[in-house]
Amino acid sequence: MMFAAARNPQRLCLIALAALGCGGGETASGPASDASADAAPDAGDVPDAAMPSTCVPPFAFPDPVVEAAVRAAAKVPAGPLSAADLLAVTEVDATGASSLGGVECLVNLQVANFASGTIHDLSAFSGLKSLYYVILTSNHVTDLSPLTDHPKMKTIRAQGNQVADIDGLTLPASMCSVLDLSGNPIPGSDLAGVCALGWDVMWGGTGPTPVEGCNAPCP
Repeated sequence: MMFAAARNPQRLCLIALAALGCGGGETASGPASDASADAAPDAGDVPDAAMPSTCVPPFAFPDPVVEAAVRAAAKVPAGPLSAADLLAVTEVDATGASSLGGVECLVNLQVANFASGTIHDLSAFSGLKSLYYVILTSNHVTDLSPLTDHPKMKTIRAQGNQVADIDGLTLPASMCSVLDLSGNPIPGSDLAGVCALGWDVMWGGTGPTPVEGCNAPCP
């Protein structure tokens, strides 16, 4: 997938991702294949979550793409969705979605693929503290701060969006984690702090090249 950039592609990385390789490519083929290289973090790191008070039956999702994806994950093709159904969902593949409405009720969600859509608002992710792998490639995202303070987070793929800064985004110190902002209008100088946390940070266009002194191999 090609992404236009106003500058030569570059990459900041302190620790290279072992399975994907430092600067490895990303596809929107689905979370099961994309996330297979990242082992799920220890489930004991975060206590069992409760649904927000706004999540009440009948459960529904405004975007039909998301509704279909949740039903597929919950194995409930038709009929009412129960709270137990939503609590059982840990992975969602909703490529082409336009809204995350209702996703805040998927409190045990770990892997989320919302690539190739028109999503702008990520606020539904704020309380989903089990998330560790998020794909947002080719959307309309400008603000990643709803992904702050997610202790299990290992990978954020947000190529081809409209992110101009990462002010307000707090990520855990994590070796071999990936933040891909290729094709976003963000200065590389804004990403040094994330690099220092041990994240493999990519920016610019396709085929980013390593920045000297920031491409140590992952142990």
